[in-house]
Amino acid sequence: MFRFKDFSLFHERSTLKIGTDSVLLSAAVPLNNVSQVLDVGCGCGVITFCIANRLQKSASQEVTLTGIDIDADSVTEAVQNSKIFPKTQKEIKFDFQHISIQEYAQIAQNRFDLVVSNPPFFSHSLKPEEENRLKSKHRDEVLPFESLIQATEKILSPDGRFYVILPFSELADFEINAKYFFHICEKMLIQSVPHKLPNRVILGMSKLPVNYKESSLTIRDINNSFTEEYKQLTHNYYLDF
Repeated sequence: MFRFKDFSLFHERSTLKIGTDSVLLSAAVPLNNVSQVLDVGCGCGVITFCIANRLQKSASQEVTLTGIDIDADSVTEAVQNSKIFPKTQKEIKFDFQHISIQEYAQIAQNRFDLVVSNPPFFSHSLKPEEENRLKSKHRDEVLPFESLIQATEKILSPDGRFYVILPFSELADFEINAKYFFHICEKMLIQSVPHKLPNRVILGMSKLPVNYKESSLTIRDINNSFTEEYKQLTHNYYLDF
């Protein structure tokens, strides 16, 4: 079990374990006027629950968070986590489904204010032997960028936002596919340490053109200690911060 400040999550059965990427995305996405959230490839629900934790402290309206994943064990674990997630006076509902985003986009009844994803990202590279790890990391046949983007465009509300976290090496490919459907509204370049190229990027998109924002974040300083900016961004989650 992984312990955050306000809640704990099981992640032993999920395809992808709780890690820095998911927490960073959860901490960085804007949550203004959000009542319907979709987490694509939710795994154990870490992004869903981290966002729920923020909304418990700020939301003024009822919120529904939906998580979908093609791995049945991951969805089972997310449902288990929803039962142990702390309840508050804020009305927050969870809905986890074993379904692909391509299928879900065909049947979804509502439109989402926010869609988030830490998607499979490696393409044409050495693949792990375990099938569930392949599904969580590789997009060639599981979830091509173009499929994720097109499906999200169908279910995102007109003024909604779409946020993903990607390896920096995959950014150009994602942007090429996204430009026909979305406007880039935010880009956060993430370095593991100073004086190295970014290795991750958080990308925000919208259907309507909005003011563009670009920022950077360094996780560790030259002494290998966490930077103040990283601790400030994620302090709601980690016990040590």
